[in-house]
Formats: sequence, structure tokens, C-alpha cells
Amino acid sequence: MTKINNGEWRLLEELIEKKNEQESRMNDTNIAQPTLFAIQVALTALLVSWHIYPSSIVSHSAGDQAAAFVAGRLTLEETVRIEHLACIAVVNSPRSVTISGDEKTIDEIQQILTISYPNVFNARLRIENVFHSYQINRFDTEKEMLSSLKDIRRLPVQDQKQIFDPICAKAKPYSSVIGEQMNDSIPVNGQYWWSNVRQAVRFYDAIAAIIKDEAANVFLEISPHSVLGTSIRECYELTNQQQQ
Repeated sequence: MTKINNGEWRLLEELIEKKNEQESRMNDTNIAQPTLFAIQVALTALLVSWHIYPSSIVSHSAGDQAAAFVAGRLTLEETVRIEHLACIAVVNSPRSVTISGDEKTIDEIQQILTISYPNVFNARLRIENVFHSYQINRFDTEKEMLSSLKDIRRLPVQDQKQIFDPICAKAKPYSSVIGEQMNDSIPVNGQYWWSNVRQAVRFYDAIAAIIKDEAANVFLEISPHSVLGTSIRECYELTNQQQQ
């Protein structure tokens, strides 16, 4: 972390020494992204130390890098490089979506929802950068990302010394980038990570695929705080209704 951020900030300082919301810099993408990765991997390592292992792994947007590392698709060095470069339109469930795009348009949509549909919850995400929409094309990020990650072409990591955990690496990986189970023919290369930033997050499709495959019936969210529990429950209920 220190090498990537040039020593400009320290992880534990941001997590522990910032005493209040005013001091916190977690809205800064450059800090939030690697911090989220560190917390997710640390929580997973804690579970592994208790001999709790996943049968399937599914990721969501900024959590894709940690998931790919734990699933044995990336080495730590590769993951940190991507985390530094990459970081929402999002379909979390049939009842939960995130709209991303032009600020004026978002303001208008939010106003319409507030006035015409007062029972529909809506809130502005506290983030500095726009992801998963055409807006990100303004920054010419695609060429830079593909060039920086051009050497990342491998499929599952072969060197056992470079994977997070050999048992976790046997779990079935499901991706919210493609909305289905990953297989060995899908490389997590630069193009994949560009899609992670630019395309819609297909979390609902990924969860539905897990349920239809009967790959899991217990979901454990690895996150600084619970965000997706309600969405997972809604996905589970709708998918089961469709299968009946």
C-alpha cells in the first residue's frame, strides 16, 4: 500500500486515527479503494484462520479485485496494481438499482422520485468519481488501463505460493461483470477490469446464477459494513419464485 500511494497516507491512520466524519477521507476514491481491499482480504483471512471456507465467491463492483485475489485468479502484486488503477449503473436486485451519469440528469431524476414517488427510497452516493457510465469515457481511461495491465493475461494463478489460500481457490467464482460463473476460459485481463469500471454491475444476475446452480444457500458479506444483505434477499426470493 505504501509503495502504491507513494507514502502519501497510511492505512491504519485512515482507519483508526481519523476520529470523526469530518476528518475521514473515505470519500476519496484513491483511499477508499485500497482500504476496502485491505479490509475484505483481512476479514477473509480471519475466516480462513477459523477454518471457514467459501464454496462460491461472488463480487460487487469495487470488491471484484479482492474476490479475484481470494479466488486465485490474481496474485497480490497484480491485484494491488489493478486496485490502484480501477476502482456505479448497478443492478443489485429487482428493487435496488444505482443510476450513474450526468449530474444535472441525476438531479432531475432524484427530484421526480422525491415528488412523484415519495415512498421510493433514493439517496445520493457519496463518491467523488463517476463509474459504470459513459461519463468515464471523458477521461480516456480505457487506453491507460489496458496499457498498464497488458501483461496480466493469466487465468487461474498456477504458482501455489502466490495464491491467497489453496482451499479458497477451489471455490466457484461468480462475477458481477459478466453476471455468471467464471470459467477457465475467461481471463481476468485488462479488458475485464476495464469492463469492471465502465459497464453496469450485474450483481442480480450473478446472485441468480448462484441460486439456480444451487452453489450456495448461505451468503456471508465480506465488507466494512453490511450493504448488500437486502439486495441478496430480494434476489433469492425472486429467483425462487421464478423457478416454482
